[in-house]
Amino acid sequence: MGADATWGWPCPYCRHQIPVDAELCGNCGARLRDADSDLFADLPPPAPEVLPAPEVLPAPEILDVDLSGAPPAPPDEPWEHRTSTVHPPPAMSEVRDDAHGLAASVARMLPSDSEQAATAICVAGALLGAHEVVEVVVAGQMLGHPAAIVLTEHRVLIVNARRWEPIVDSFDLGPELVVRGCHDRHVALLTFSDPTRLSTVDGITDVVLAVELATRISGA
Repeated sequence: MGADATWGWPCPYCRHQIPVDAELCGNCGARLRDADSDLFADLPPPAPEVLPAPEVLPAPEILDVDLSGAPPAPPDEPWEHRTSTVHPPPAMSEVRDDAHGLAASVARMLPSDSEQAATAICVAGALLGAHEVVEVVVAGQMLGHPAAIVLTEHRVLIVNARRWEPIVDSFDLGPELVVRGCHDRHVALLTFSDPTRLSTVDGITDVVLAVELATRISGA
C-alpha cells in the first residue's frame, strides 16, 4: 500500500474502497450514513441471559423392607480355606531327594521371588558339584534379568535368566572376595568382586535374606 493510503472499508453497494468516516461513496454516490450520526457510539449492553429454573427432582422413595426372615450372612471363611498366594513348602519326598539342599533354601524365599528367579535357580542347580551344599538363595535382578545368588559352603554362584545364554559368575570364598551391600529396608543391592571381576545384583526385595547371605560370607 502507498504512503497516502487511508484506513477504510469497501462500499456495500459497489465494493469501492472508501474512508472509514465517509458519508457518501466516492465511486457510486451511495449514502452510507447520516451526517450527524456518531459512527463510534457505544453500543447498548446486551440483554442479560435468562437461564431456565433448575429442574427439581422428586425425593427418592424409601422402601421399608423387613429383613427379619432373610437368611443369615455366611460366617467368615476359615483362614486355612482361604485362597492364598503363599506356596506350600516342598513335599518331604522332594527334600529327601534334594542332596544339595537347594529345595530347602528355596523354601525360605518369598514365593514371588522364587517364581521370578525359577529359571536362574534351575541353572544354578545344574552347576552345583556332586557334594556341594547350598546354604542361602537370594533372588534379584542382574543386568535387567531375574537372577539368583546361591551361596554354598565354598563359593558364591550368581546366575541370571538371560534367554538362551544366561550369565554365570562364580566366586570362591576367601580373602580376595569382597562383598558390599546397601538397602533401604524395602530393596537391597549386593556386589561381589575379586581382583579380576565384579558382579552386581540389585532389586532384592527380601532384605533380611540378603543381609544373612552377606553376613555368612563375611564370617566364612
